[in-house]
Amino acid sequence: MNLDQAVDRYMDENELYRLEGRRGVENFAKVCRVLGYKDFSSYGQMQGGACLGDIFEFLGDNPGCTEAMLEWIKSQRNPEWTENVVEQLRDQSENPDDDDYGG
Repeated sequence: MNLDQAVDRYMDENELYRLEGRRGVENFAKVCRVLGYKDFSSYGQMQGGACLGDIFEFLGDNPGCTEAMLEWIKSQRNPEWTENVVEQLRDQSENPDDDDYGG
């Protein structure tokens, strides 16, 4: 059995079907924990024994995942996110012709 099959089977056996909302975060934390990433201080304890700290441990050890999440964020065409980021830029006048907020 490869990792892909093992994770799918674990998720099926534990009914970790939802990936959106708080339940999705909890389910992802459970997967991180079963992979071996355990925050022994149990930061952000959630139902089912997982915690936010498990996700932090996973992300800290796997920068490729963080990179993939950032690339996913950048690939979205979310005007609100774009506006929020642009508001935080120091010099917004650097590219005055670039008014495409991704919307």
